[in-house]
Amino acid sequence: MKETLKYLAGVAGPSGYGSKSTAEQVTQDCSCSIPSRLTAIITGATSGIGAETARVLAKRGVRVVMPARDLKKAGEVKESIQKESPDAEVILLEVDLSSFASGQEILFSVFISGVASQYPHQQCWEILTEFGVF
Repeated sequence: MKETLKYLAGVAGPSGYGSKSTAEQVTQDCSCSIPSRLTAIITGATSGIGAETARVLAKRGVRVVMPARDLKKAGEVKESIQKESPDAEVILLEVDLSSFASGQEILFSVFISGVASQYPHQQCWEILTEFGVF
């Protein structure tokens, strides 16, 4: 009960962050250690926590890939992100994640777009096979 009350009050835990910490606060100290050309595929990025995650990661220099069913809504989020962070790289992919085939399409699209060149061939192969592409 005591731990629940601490959580609800936003008291910081062992990590130094609590339930009232923002994504910007959590990523502020690690932004200098984010490797260049890091890419994040964020599902659910058209609203809520997904949109906030996309915004903050883009602000920290991470390339953001947003798979979405509704490209209009995704475009609005992208526009908002780029208004705040003009140099942000945000890639929109029209997909329906309720379909396994669409999940495979995301991987192929992202890897074909040049992300794969950052990783050794074997590592890319392992990622693709784990996802069930081959």
